[in-house]
Amino acid sequence: MIIDGSRLVVTDNSGAKEVECIKTRGRYASIGDVITCSVKRAIRGKVSQGQVVKAVIVETKKEVQRKDGSVIKFDKNACVLVNQKGLPIGTRVLGFVTHELRARQMMKVLSLAAPAAAMVKVPDRLALAILGLCAGGTFIGLAVTSIAKKAGQTGPPPKPDFPWLQQQHQHAEGSLESRLKQFEQSSIGAVTAAAIKATKGGAAEKSGGGQQQPQQPQGK
Repeated sequence: MIIDGSRLVVTDNSGAKEVECIKTRGRYASIGDVITCSVKRAIRGKVSQGQVVKAVIVETKKEVQRKDGSVIKFDKNACVLVNQKGLPIGTRVLGFVTHELRARQMMKVLSLAAPAAAMVKVPDRLALAILGLCAGGTFIGLAVTSIAKKAGQTGPPPKPDFPWLQQQHQHAEGSLESRLKQFEQSSIGAVTAAAIKATKGGAAEKSGGGQQQPQQPQGK
């Protein structure tokens, strides 16, 4: 909300840095309204200090509610200097410009406004770039997954079929069995088998001998 006596920051390159509102069309002015201002601080440019100029408001500290229910507000009151025809005096707008100016037919001011990405600091730009890459990768992954589902190619991957690997496995199993048979038929295998049988027999005798036979009563 801008009233008479409010100070505003100029966000263009016309040369003015700060202006004071001296006249509004109503009781107060808001974003998109044109007001009459007096230049309070300026550098070398198209306007000088003390000059009376027109300005369109582009930012206000007071929140503005839109028709869709959203609310916008800024950290400062700002304006852009315009001439009697409503065209900007400067050649570039350095601050934010909302689409409320589009309803007021301030298309020239909108065209001179800097893109939002150009007003973001370098670390924030890097963060935005990384976020964009991550979002792009996630979108591509979801798209590939949906295409695979439609094609019926989802689920665990099929086992690789390598004939030469199966042949080597079968050959290894056959060679192991043949080697075991050869070992059993050899003299060392026969001695080993006899020793295993003797060990099993001794263990059975010990288990049988350890059991006590019930004593029968002797007659007198």
